[in-house]
Amino acid sequence: MSAIKANALDLTKSADRALCAPSRQHPAGVVINFTMWFAVTFWVFLETRSVLATGMVSGIFLVTTAASGIWFADVGAELGPAVGCAERWVHRWRARCR
Repeated sequence: MSAIKANALDLTKSADRALCAPSRQHPAGVVINFTMWFAVTFWVFLETRSVLATGMVSGIFLVTTAASGIWFADVGAELGPAVGCAERWVHRWRARCR
């Protein structure tokens, strides 16, 4: 039981907080992104009363999201995990297996 606690994330350490930060920031970014796109799309509809214009803005959102998703996935695959996080994980795994 103590080995598992020793391997748990310690949020008082700066490195472990940095490891957890993206998991908190990502959902907030997703909600803000979709809210802004919805606001722009709704604003276009209110200004033009045109379903065609609203559909074009929605299409731009769709294409932008798909293209940036492919690009970000490629960047993530190229960079891989941060070296510091990987080294810390290997160290903890070795200590746990002893």
